[in-house]
Amino acid sequence: MNWKLNQLVWITSDLSLGPARIVADEDDSFFRVQFLNDQSHRQFSKKHPPFRRVEIRKDQRLTMKDGESVVVEKIISESPLYRFESDLGSYDESEIKELANDFGVADLLEHQHFTPLRSFLLRKQGLELHSARENHRYKGISGCRVDLMEHQIWLALNSTEISAESPLIRCLLADEVGLGKTIEAGLIFSRLLAMNQLKRVIVLVPEALKVQWLTELYRRFNIRFRLDHEEMIEEDDYCDFVISSFDRALTLTDSPDLIIVDEAHRILGHEHFDKISELIKSSRHALLLTATPLVQGSTGLSKMIDLLRLSKNKNINPKIFASKRSDVAIQTWRSVEPLFVRSTKEWIAKELKSQIDPAVPLRRREKIFLITSTANQVGELQKYLVQQIGQKIACFHEGMDLIERDRQAAYFADPEGAQFLIASEIGGEGRNFQFASRMILCDLPKDPAVLEQRIGRLDRIGQRKKVIVQCPIEENTDDEFMFELHRDVFETFERPWTGASLRDSSDFQKQFDLAFSSRSLPDLAALKNSLAASPVDLKQLETKLGFELLQYHSKNPATLPDLKSLNQIEVRGFLEELYELFGVEVEDFDSFGSLKISASSLMFVDYFPGLGVDGEKVLTFDRNLALVREDFSFFSIDHPEFQESVDLLLASDNGRLALAKFNADSLQPRDLQLLMVFRDSDLSLNQFYHYSYSQKKSARIKDLGWFKNLESVDHKRLPPDFLRQLSEQFKSIFLQVMQDPSLENSYLDSLLVLIPS
Repeated sequence: MNWKLNQLVWITSDLSLGPARIVADEDDSFFRVQFLNDQSHRQFSKKHPPFRRVEIRKDQRLTMKDGESVVVEKIISESPLYRFESDLGSYDESEIKELANDFGVADLLEHQHFTPLRSFLLRKQGLELHSARENHRYKGISGCRVDLMEHQIWLALNSTEISAESPLIRCLLADEVGLGKTIEAGLIFSRLLAMNQLKRVIVLVPEALKVQWLTELYRRFNIRFRLDHEEMIEEDDYCDFVISSFDRALTLTDSPDLIIVDEAHRILGHEHFDKISELIKSSRHALLLTATPLVQGSTGLSKMIDLLRLSKNKNINPKIFASKRSDVAIQTWRSVEPLFVRSTKEWIAKELKSQIDPAVPLRRREKIFLITSTANQVGELQKYLVQQIGQKIACFHEGMDLIERDRQAAYFADPEGAQFLIASEIGGEGRNFQFASRMILCDLPKDPAVLEQRIGRLDRIGQRKKVIVQCPIEENTDDEFMFELHRDVFETFERPWTGASLRDSSDFQKQFDLAFSSRSLPDLAALKNSLAASPVDLKQLETKLGFELLQYHSKNPATLPDLKSLNQIEVRGFLEELYELFGVEVEDFDSFGSLKISASSLMFVDYFPGLGVDGEKVLTFDRNLALVREDFSFFSIDHPEFQESVDLLLASDNGRLALAKFNADSLQPRDLQLLMVFRDSDLSLNQFYHYSYSQKKSARIKDLGWFKNLESVDHKRLPPDFLRQLSEQFKSIFLQVMQDPSLENSYLDSLLVLIPS
């Protein structure tokens, strides 16, 4: 067709964009159109423009540029522009400002707005994928960029069982150090978000962990949070997800749908405890995280339980999840090497120098994590080592701002970055460096909980090797005694420490100070006996304090279905067709099945989810590759951008009406068939109805396998009278089908007209 300026057209690839006017025909390559709805412009190739002429009909109501609302009484001319008589005078097509474009399937059929068969099949697949996700047990879990482990999935499922009897989630996550409490909290958050439970979320953490949580929640769970000093991200939708420190709790006002408190035992004596308590009590769902629930004895645990208990739900006991590594069959991979040296600094310099082999590429050299107590010690040691080994060394301490700490951590994590990192004690809190497997303790802390935090940065989930902890000790020093104390009394070098901390237990602090000052065997024995006698068994306190204790045991018979079932749903082929439909550039990226997608000037939408106007990204569908290549987007049926892409398709008119022909081997010859696709409002249920013209009846069907070898049909090749009759008959057929009670809360999404060949 020869398209002309000022003609009104539908964009057949997406009728929901509304009518558009051809406003420019300036070169040999593109038409430029302006949409009536929002006055936006877009270019389309002249080679295959996705245009269909807007038809002006008798009795149609139109809004003109002069503001008048008119009713068409007579068509005078159709070429090159429509001219018509109305109840208020003569007009032509160029003067139209607005016309209705709210099409149902019946309207599309009446106006013969057919889309290709492939669009119908793609839409049907989109509905099925959306429904599969909505009805899946692991909705909100499997799409996260984490190495899914059974105890974490078990915890996420058991903690989010929301019912009329138990509508709230009030849990203490107290799994042993290194079992992934941050991941567990993230899985619960992601699952609640997928269940449409969350509009406002607060994450309360120690100041040093704010950026760590911000990064992990976006990288692992695809959701952007803001820090407490930043403005709301999505004010229009009122979705406010904020990460705040304990010290800034007073700035938080509105009650959240979910609050997550990391290192929860620390809030018990905090100066803002009353405010934090108020936030926890006012939140619908609450998660407290601590690896040491009994760090302040049963009294401290009781306070945390009281925070989770709500007066309105006295019969609902808070849950405590407290699994151990031995329960989940995760080995404690740590080996400590005590090394008696004349000078700790000289030994470290010599050891690091021995690890620098110019013949070995930097990416293949062993990463070594060094840790000491203070920022001053970090600075002094870094300066000394650079002089001795002549190589850059990353450092990480509380004297840096959060951005610089992140840069240094990323520099160490980069395979081509720093081989060595020196951290102060702050590097032992929250930061995870499990890509390294060797640690050098430049000194020894007195507190066993602090030492556990140090070792736990490497000895945790995700660690693939045995963690070697090297401990250089100068003889006849405090470090020599501290090594013996950690080895023989606390046994921190053998297994994760879950007992008290000096900073959190005054009784423990007094006993420790006595043993450390006297260094006598009786005092050491008394300290060890008091540790053994302290309440370490939560089971003993379950009834007394009124909580429900849940512990995962890998030796029990498996109660979980296949963890991979949701990710096994194929989405790559669907996405390739979807990108082609909307004009997104797509190409194979590697041999692992990854795709590179790019925004282009030929896209049929102003914004495609995840791309924006001129963005690009690489998608991987392989979890293992996603864990290695964090610059790739891990796409699955559960990814928010995948869901947005499906929503974009289903919000358009693509595939809502199509024609096809088929071989009627098992059907009556010359039988016209209709396939109607219904869906409910939340897309959790799709229903398919088949209508046979020869039998004059409809039937709900589940198996669409008998629709095989379909071929697309051009509606222009069909007699106009046939299509008009079809449109008129369809309305009565539709009313007949809608009498089915199961369709009470459903609406007709799409229609396929099947013509026998």
